[in-house]
Amino acid sequence: MYGLPPNEFDRLCDEQFAAWFKTYVHSNHDQVEEQGLLYYLSWGAQSSIRTWPAYFINGYNFHTQEYGMGKATMNSGVCVRSSNCGSSKDDFYGLLDEIIEIEYPGPLMRVVLFKCMWFNPVKGMKVHTKFNLVEINHKKRYKKYEPFVLAQQAIQVYYASYPSLKRDKADWWAVCKTKARRKIEEHWKDTAYQQEEVCNAVQTEEYNIPTLRDPCGAMIDVDLTEIRESNLEGVA
Repeated sequence: MYGLPPNEFDRLCDEQFAAWFKTYVHSNHDQVEEQGLLYYLSWGAQSSIRTWPAYFINGYNFHTQEYGMGKATMNSGVCVRSSNCGSSKDDFYGLLDEIIEIEYPGPLMRVVLFKCMWFNPVKGMKVHTKFNLVEINHKKRYKKYEPFVLAQQAIQVYYASYPSLKRDKADWWAVCKTKARRKIEEHWKDTAYQQEEVCNAVQTEEYNIPTLRDPCGAMIDVDLTEIRESNLEGVA
């Protein structure tokens, strides 16, 4: 494949890499540990795939665009930082369309993907280097089909429209990077196949708090009886 144009190389990877990877792994037992990570990945994903309307990771509570429609806050803005540390010009910005959990053969082999709609990072982005401010043209879309990123790669952003009637500002949004919340998983080992805590957005009870997980392996149940009783006494 050496010497191929980039577009042709990308096309061949999309069409042939999965089959080549499986053949390579199963034919090179001396180089690939059997029952290891690459071995399980080579079999491909299982048929059991789940989707979520919301997901809590990296200190952010992400919502899909559909689930967040009509809500007062925007939780569907996504940013993936470039490997060029300290520079925002190579970052990717987009909106979260789907949250997909895929399970692979093997013990606890689960990965969560964000399917996103990306804005054009060349024609649809401005970076003010002096203040490191970013603007996005929401009508300029990234045409190449690369919608998926690992959930661990995403940080959350908010897009604010300009309070201006000028035509040159009508299609542009200002990017505001939100602050991550503190979370008990902060000191855990962060790997792509760690099963994260899922926020099931269907549950809307005011005091419905999921079971917490202790880093030592214990399950922590929160007893809300006293909280409810104290609130009722306060109302009375």
